[in-house]
Amino acid sequence: MSKCICALSWLFMCALWVPFIAASDTPPMLEISAASIRQMPPGQSVTSAYMVVSNRSEVPCTLVGAAFDIAKRVEFHRHAQVDGMMQMRRVEQLVVAPGRDVRFQPGGLHLMVFDPDWVSLNKRTAQLTVRTLECGEFTTAAALRQLVKKSSGWGRK
Repeated sequence: MSKCICALSWLFMCALWVPFIAASDTPPMLEISAASIRQMPPGQSVTSAYMVVSNRSEVPCTLVGAAFDIAKRVEFHRHAQVDGMMQMRRVEQLVVAPGRDVRFQPGGLHLMVFDPDWVSLNKRTAQLTVRTLECGEFTTAAALRQLVKKSSGWGRK
């Protein structure tokens, strides 16, 4: 009788773990790739960051915020042509359609990073967390994108 109770207990415990094991095999709804944060000259308190957000789910994912572990504040921004002038505008929310990619890149949609801790960033990669309404939170490492030094001649090195 005790062997039967022990076997049933073991089966019951295994059954409890099945949902957790199955959930871990589920691919993430969003993928964040090519994340980088732009290095600025000393004394600058604002920089930009870039990434590609890919929605691998069948539902739209609404991006509502982002955070870097090395910065005080992060906002979504977009360059826009207004009356013949380029301007930056804050974007409160951004929908990533199912099966689509959204590129955060120079001259377009990007992250504005306020008051980054440059000392920490020079020692390690920054952790970027993106929050959504429907799809949860996603964290990735963002590499430091070095400044390009100008050469003494034409062009850049």
